[in-house]
Amino acid sequence: MSQEQVPTAHQKSAFKNIVHFTSSNFYRHMLGLATAFFRPGLLGPELFGIWSLLNVVPFYANFAHLGTRSAMRFKIAELAEKDSSALNLFTHTTLVVTLVATTVLAIIMAGYAISAPLSPEMEYGLYAMAVIIFLNALYEHYGAEAKGYHNFTLVSQTTVIRYTLNFVFGLSFILLWGLYGALLALGLSCFISLCFLLRKIPISLPSAANMPLAKSLVKTGSPIMALDLVNLTLRNIDKVLVASFLGAKALGIYAIAGILVGVMINIPGSSREVTEQLLMAEDKQRSREAILEQYMIKGIRLNAYFIPLVIAVMCYALPVFITWFLPAFNESILPAQWLLIGAFFLTLSYPVRGIIVFNQWQAKAALIALISVLVAVILLVITLSTSNNLTSVALAASLSFVALFFLLSWFVYNKYQLPFSQFLKEVLNCLVPFSVLIVSYLISTELTALNWPILLSQLLSGLIFLVLYLPLLYRATKSGYISIPTKLLKKLKFDKG
Repeated sequence: MSQEQVPTAHQKSAFKNIVHFTSSNFYRHMLGLATAFFRPGLLGPELFGIWSLLNVVPFYANFAHLGTRSAMRFKIAELAEKDSSALNLFTHTTLVVTLVATTVLAIIMAGYAISAPLSPEMEYGLYAMAVIIFLNALYEHYGAEAKGYHNFTLVSQTTVIRYTLNFVFGLSFILLWGLYGALLALGLSCFISLCFLLRKIPISLPSAANMPLAKSLVKTGSPIMALDLVNLTLRNIDKVLVASFLGAKALGIYAIAGILVGVMINIPGSSREVTEQLLMAEDKQRSREAILEQYMIKGIRLNAYFIPLVIAVMCYALPVFITWFLPAFNESILPAQWLLIGAFFLTLSYPVRGIIVFNQWQAKAALIALISVLVAVILLVITLSTSNNLTSVALAASLSFVALFFLLSWFVYNKYQLPFSQFLKEVLNCLVPFSVLIVSYLISTELTALNWPILLSQLLSGLIFLVLYLPLLYRATKSGYISIPTKLLKKLKFDKG
C-alpha cells in the first residue's frame, strides 16, 4: 500500500467520530420520530400544537450561554494537552455564565406564566419548561466539554440513553397524564442522562469564575453562536407565526413537517459538528483553498446528490403512515412534503456554515443570513394574512431555505474572491438532482389524485423516483463529481487487518 493510501490519525478520528456521533443522532431522531408520531395521536391536534410551541423554548434557551460554550469547545481543543489550569478556568467560567443566564430566563418564563392570560396547559407548560431548560443547560454544558475533548463516544452513549428514556417515559406518561406526562418525560429523561454523563467525566464546578474571561468568551463565542441562532430562527419562525395567526390546532397539524425536517437534517448536522471541531484543532496549517474544496464544495455536492434519497423515502412513506395511523392529521401531508423538499437547500447550507466557522466569519455571515429570516417573515406574514393554507406556508418557509443557501454560498465565494461563473456552475449542478426530485414528486401527486390504494400509489411513486434518479446518481459517482467515503473505509479495514 502506498504512503498516501494509509489513513492518517486525523482521518481515523474524524471517520470514527462521525460514525459514532451520526449513528447516535440518527437513533435519537428515529426514536424522536416514533415518539413524535404517537404523541400527536395521543394528544390530538390542539394539545400537540401547544406542545410544539412550548418545545420552541428549549431551543432558544440553549443559547443562554451567550456564546461562552461555543468558545469553550474550541479552547478545549487548543488547551487540552497544554494547560489544565487555564482550561479549568474556561470551563468553570462558562458554566457560571450559563447557569446565571438560564436562571434569569427561567424566572422570566415563570413570571410570564403567572401574569399573562394563558390556558392552564400553556401556563403549567411554561413552569415545566423553566425547570427543563435549567436541566438541559447543565446537560448541554457537560456534553460540550466532552465534545471539546473529542469524546464523541460518551456523547453518543448519553444521547442514546436520553432519547430511549424519553421514548419509554413519553409513551407511558402521555397515556396517564396527557400533555403534562409529555413534559414530565422530557424533564426526567434529561435528568437521568445528565446523571450518567456526570459519572463519566470530571465535574466542572462554578467556583473559579473569572468575569474578565467571561466577557472575553462572550466576545469570542457570540459570533460563533450568531449564525446558529439565525438558522434556528429560520426553522422555527413558521411555527410561531402559524400559532399566532391560526391557533394551536393549526400548529399541531403543521408541526408534523418540522419533525420530519429535523430527522432529515440529522446526517449533515452531525457531520458538521464533528468536522468543525476537528478543523479548529488540527487543520489550520492547510491552505484555505484546500479546506474550501474538501469541506464545503465536496460536502455540498454529496448532500445535493444523497439527501434527495432521504427526502423521497419520507415524502412517499408519509401519506401511508398518516392515512393508516394518524387520520386526524391528514391535512399535514402536503405541507410536510413541500417543507421536506424545500429543506433540501437547508442541508446544502451546512457545509457552507463549516467553512464560515473555520475562517471566523460568523458575525458577518449572520448579518447576511438575517436577510433570509426577513424573507421568511415577509412571505409568511403575507401568506398567513391572505390564506389559512398550510401548504402555502410550507412553500413560503422553503423559499427562505433557498435564500439562506444562496446568500451564504455567495458570501463565501465572494470572500475567497472566486469568479461568479464558478459559483453559478456549482449552484446549477446542485439543481440537477433537485429538479429530478421535483419532477418525480409532481408525478406522485398525479398518482395520488387517481384515488388508488394509498400504499400502491406511493410504492409506484417511489419506483418512478428511483428509475429517474439512480442513473443520475450513478453518473455523478462514476465521473468522480461526488465521492463516497468507501476508500477510507477500506483503508481502515486494511490497517486493522
